[in-house]
Amino acid sequence: MSDLVFTHVRKEFDGGVVAVEDFSLVVPNPRMVVLVGPSGCGKTTLLRMIAGLETLTSGSIHLGEVRLDTIAPRDRDIAMVFQSYALYPHMTVAENLGFGLRIRKTSRAEIDRRVSEAARTLELDSLLARKPAQLSGGQRQRVALGRAIVREPRVFLYDEPLSNLDARLRTDMRATIRRLYDRLRTTSIYVTHDQVEAMTIGDVLVVMNKGRVHQVGSPEACYREPADTFVASFLGSPAMNFADGRIDGDAVVIDGGTRLGLPRAVALAASSRPGVEVRVGVRPEDLRPGSGEVANAAPLSGTVALREPLGHETLTHLRVGGADWVARGTREFSQDPAGRTPVFLDLDRMHIFWKDSGRRVGSAGEPATARGSTEAPA
Repeated sequence: MSDLVFTHVRKEFDGGVVAVEDFSLVVPNPRMVVLVGPSGCGKTTLLRMIAGLETLTSGSIHLGEVRLDTIAPRDRDIAMVFQSYALYPHMTVAENLGFGLRIRKTSRAEIDRRVSEAARTLELDSLLARKPAQLSGGQRQRVALGRAIVREPRVFLYDEPLSNLDARLRTDMRATIRRLYDRLRTTSIYVTHDQVEAMTIGDVLVVMNKGRVHQVGSPEACYREPADTFVASFLGSPAMNFADGRIDGDAVVIDGGTRLGLPRAVALAASSRPGVEVRVGVRPEDLRPGSGEVANAAPLSGTVALREPLGHETLTHLRVGGADWVARGTREFSQDPAGRTPVFLDLDRMHIFWKDSGRRVGSAGEPATARGSTEAPA
């Protein structure tokens, strides 16, 4: 199988609206790549360009030696699963699964073999004689997946396939799609604005906003080492906490005058710009009511504004200096008679971002995106 290669892909619609700007990426086969970002960031447009449903304004898309954007959609050997199930209501499950093969003049024996195999994989064996109206939402989505599987394509495309399902079904289908990829090992491009889907399904995340790529990396890398404030705030629930500050030697001073020591790697990068304004970022799980086992914890003082008990953990809304932060954990923040509560920050997990550019201090100088080809990591 062949790599999927995007080279300076750009899409501009009538009226000067740029949906995708200078997108370059190498996707080695096989990978499960998730395009994630807010609505309108260009991820679905990019998927439609791969499928041939939209034309490129400039750039190219190759699958191995074949340039996809120069051939007809039906000749691209790509299967797409849409947000809507798009099943034929008058056909049975078996007929829906095999319809794409029938119009390609596949032999009856081969159609039966592929439909039977897809039905076993997706646990649709007992539903083959039913029509879509007799199926639940999750069952209909599995039929839509099966219709793509029987094609045995070189690339699978998923356009927010779980957005119409309730929370429990989404959880089940996430696991189904991931198991399906692990079994078939076919390059897949998955589009979603749901960060939980992105983190749990993908081998590689491509984080997009306003038509541009902000970061390419593994889910863990994008979460733990966000390239900029957009990635930091988009990935994570609750979102990363931020406070304005300035560099002062080997420390950062945040609103309220609190001085926090910088990790060595960050301090070295920040030393060239003394006094510059920055933004301090802290994940909710890195705020604790006590230093406990954390070796490099900085004490802060705050007040508790709200508690949200979730059973397995509690979200605590804190006012720290001039910033509103959220802490996540199983331990409760205590308060003294004046209403103050001690808050300990894990300095080794603190992030510093240049305020002018939004880039994380100590990260690579340019976003891992669009200048030349960026290879999706293993």
